[in-house]
Amino acid sequence: MAVRGQEVEVLGPGVESDSEVKGSFALNMLWRRNGWEVRKGFGQVAEMDTTLGAIDPNNPTRKWGYRNHLGSYLMKTNFGHDQIISVFSVDAYTGSTAGSVSPTAFKNALQVSQFLNAYMVSIYDLTTDDWWEEAIYAHTASFSQAADSYAEMPRWKGHYQTAWAMGGTAFSSTAVNGGGPAFDGGQVGLDSHQRWLLSEHDEDTCFFAEIDDQLFFGNQDMGLMLYSPAMFRGWRKGPNAVSRRGRSAQVDSAFDRMWKPPYSESSLVSQAVASDGAFTNAYLYLNKTEYPKPRGAAVLMSRLVVFDDKTLYFADVGRPTSVVVENTLFVPSEKSITAIEEHLGNLLVWTEDETWLFRPSNEFIATTGRLTKLADGLGCLSPGAVSKAQGAVFWVDKRGAYSMAGNLAIQKISDAIDPFFTGSMPNPITSYYTANGHASTSAVEPDDLPPINMSMDSQSVSSVYYHDLQSVIFSFPRLNMCLCYRDGKWAVWSVESIVQGQHGGTNIVGSTQNILNPWVLADKDSLYIVGSPYENQNGQPLTNQTVIRGTLNPDPSLDTTSRSVYIMRYGLGGGLDRSVETGEDRRHVVGQWMPDYGVTSIPLPSYSDHFLYVGKPIPIPPGSVLGTAAAPSDPDDSVEGAVWVPIDYVRGRNCGTGTNTFSTLSSIAVRLYFDAKNWRPITTAASLATVASFLPPERITASVAPTAWTVQRTTDAGVPSAVGDYVDISGTFLNSRGYRTWERNRLVYVPFYPLNPNCTVGMALGVFGATVNPTATGLNHLGNPCTAELRTFIWRETRLGGLQHQDNNVAQCVDWAYKSGNIETEGGVQIKGRGLNIVGTSNGPAYNDEAASGVSYRLEPNWPFGLMNIIGGADYKEWSSQVIDVIPAPDAVNTQGNTPAVILDQSMGTIRTRYKESATAALTTTTFNTANGPKYSAAGGSASEYRYIAGGEEVNQLSISDSVRGQSISYMMWGHIRNKAEGLFFQSVKVVYRVLGGKRRTGR
Repeated sequence: MAVRGQEVEVLGPGVESDSEVKGSFALNMLWRRNGWEVRKGFGQVAEMDTTLGAIDPNNPTRKWGYRNHLGSYLMKTNFGHDQIISVFSVDAYTGSTAGSVSPTAFKNALQVSQFLNAYMVSIYDLTTDDWWEEAIYAHTASFSQAADSYAEMPRWKGHYQTAWAMGGTAFSSTAVNGGGPAFDGGQVGLDSHQRWLLSEHDEDTCFFAEIDDQLFFGNQDMGLMLYSPAMFRGWRKGPNAVSRRGRSAQVDSAFDRMWKPPYSESSLVSQAVASDGAFTNAYLYLNKTEYPKPRGAAVLMSRLVVFDDKTLYFADVGRPTSVVVENTLFVPSEKSITAIEEHLGNLLVWTEDETWLFRPSNEFIATTGRLTKLADGLGCLSPGAVSKAQGAVFWVDKRGAYSMAGNLAIQKISDAIDPFFTGSMPNPITSYYTANGHASTSAVEPDDLPPINMSMDSQSVSSVYYHDLQSVIFSFPRLNMCLCYRDGKWAVWSVESIVQGQHGGTNIVGSTQNILNPWVLADKDSLYIVGSPYENQNGQPLTNQTVIRGTLNPDPSLDTTSRSVYIMRYGLGGGLDRSVETGEDRRHVVGQWMPDYGVTSIPLPSYSDHFLYVGKPIPIPPGSVLGTAAAPSDPDDSVEGAVWVPIDYVRGRNCGTGTNTFSTLSSIAVRLYFDAKNWRPITTAASLATVASFLPPERITASVAPTAWTVQRTTDAGVPSAVGDYVDISGTFLNSRGYRTWERNRLVYVPFYPLNPNCTVGMALGVFGATVNPTATGLNHLGNPCTAELRTFIWRETRLGGLQHQDNNVAQCVDWAYKSGNIETEGGVQIKGRGLNIVGTSNGPAYNDEAASGVSYRLEPNWPFGLMNIIGGADYKEWSSQVIDVIPAPDAVNTQGNTPAVILDQSMGTIRTRYKESATAALTTTTFNTANGPKYSAAGGSASEYRYIAGGEEVNQLSISDSVRGQSISYMMWGHIRNKAEGLFFQSVKVVYRVLGGKRRTGR
């Protein structure tokens, strides 16, 4: 007579790794509603790169972009916007000119543009979808007469007032005289006021403290900084191209001081400088030299509190940088303070190995309160490693994770995962793949394999409480993972996937890392991850596709590497990690000004002081009407990626010989080359050689409007043509009163559009001649011939196009697993596992017919393991299985009669067949992707169809049979979310087993 099996519930504990006999394990699972569910994915909100210079023509392999992410903060402003403020160190060019490519005449521009390691602040407005980047530099407000080189305030100049100073000797030994330019008395050189705050390698992470809608942040290197929230009209991007160009953080290094943009400095991000408070008659305040460079900050009773080595500084209420000398408190700790946090009106103070509690006084001098040491041998890693939740404080140190509630008692909450902090914690899903030979690792470098063991890395740890999930999440960026804690249960959240797809027809186990260094942020409504490479990791190689002028070959010296930042929200895009849609990649690969003189290297005359700027493309909103009803354009409205190219002229005075000067402007002629293979000027419908350009208002409405102005598409011979590679621009003027000397005068806007919206190629603009004449007869006011060539700068930038991230091309699977603890009977007799009874819900696997039709809605459709797989193991072999422990694939029928220690149930169904097919009346699953499956409603259906009018998500009961025996058994369910609509929830998982009796004497 058959022996009835017994059942034991194995769902519940979460990660239990605090003994040599390893217990249960939860990977990418969440305890909620009295069950375990697979966490949702983190979908991309936006991806950005720095607005500082990208291209170094002499060193195209140089890493460019964000070097290290130093911390982020999620802020709700007093005007109702949610903003993410992130701080980075960055490697980039500070100026808007490229590397050492300028002729000698422009050496000053190169001195302005330098490759530096600087600090940048990235501000992303989640409410308006705008992004702004601000550099950290010294502001004039922080100057003092003793510390600054300028003796008097009128001589102070802001960071962005930097320019190069052009003089006569900058171009030729033939100095300009007579009516020539003075340029500050002929001074030649660099007028630099750059005061970048330079970063070092291995920078400290930043702290953040918000008070009165002002965000204070910093580290010991940069000091205390202040962000004053604002709304922006910053960078925006459409599906394939920039739709609105924001201001760059670059210094404008292509302009002389006479015509540089009118910027000095911004008050958006500035140094927080010590100042006197309201009680200077009674108390002495710390001055600028006495105020510390803080290591952390917190807000206590409306006061900003900062700390340096072992000292706390309590600011006045309402004056965050006003600190009375008596409001400084020395903490007699063994080591330096690492973090502080307010808790129930008190201040928790941590060092690496100590925990203190300070009860402040309610008087103006808060330091007369009481300081108490709470614990030795228990500290905190950093300011970011602390979070607050529902009246409690959570934090992590090198030994574990802790909490403190209203009773001020410290509770260690990480006993179940203690090996993670003190040694290493194994990952059973990785162990299984790499040990059992089910997928090859031969094409993967050892460093690219997923970690079998996880050990804490304390660098840049962050912690948040997410109200919707009622979970505390600790992020360990260098491990690409988080630990999720709820109701006393732990789960590992990894943002890597072992699914790498096929190489040479073989499925490869590796480590897909499309999310790097996750920093977690949360408010009551949303959970975010900010990811980016750190300095030892490469970004995305961006191979220049823009051709060299006159050839079909791209210039490899313009290659670069993008190290960007990406913001992701929990649940955005469903079940996949880093799902991304078109338009969410906001990178723009900032360009640079490059000199271009066409066929000659030096303009004539050699001391010409006339300049031409073929400027930064201005995005034309798609659908904008460019022509008129009487003169429509071709195309008749703007297409995606279309841009206006603005052309500016700086009128000089020199021409002919050194004694000649311009008196009036008669005419100008410019010839532009462009890449006709990939771009086309927008022309008029009547004549495809006539460009649909337009003049700025000052060229049209003033009495000095040109009598003739033409913009034609031409051949290299200058013949108008609908297929030419050139645009010829010419204008004839009645007089020159509308063109001011030594200022940038906007001439015209020339429209272009890409022939392919996914075009990765820049326009390859070049100037093949640009001249001006002072009089209609070609003579100057002295009667001498006078034609001056223009010194030309062209703004060159490439486009991401097909290289951008869209349509889930950086999405990755979410690997999940739940492993039970070991099941054994008292006395250690043999038992036989007979399978699992599972109760839960599932969305089912996505459609996959890759093998037959090539149609699949799954990532990596050839991956052999499905949404849910199950292995059972005996005698602890599920942690250390080898190929010999399973029945080999060539002997699937087990002709040798082997008794495996590990059994596999692969790609199990997760939805029961409960619905009758319309055509056959056979039972099928309640999914809407089958020919004879459920219909959404009765509308439009035939009478013979079994209609599915309405219904909630079904709860399924699955029974899975197998057989494994030993003195102990355990099971692991695992799988891969490969479509954004996939998901699983488990209410109950019971193991069915029978007691066999006796102990194993030999073998395993």
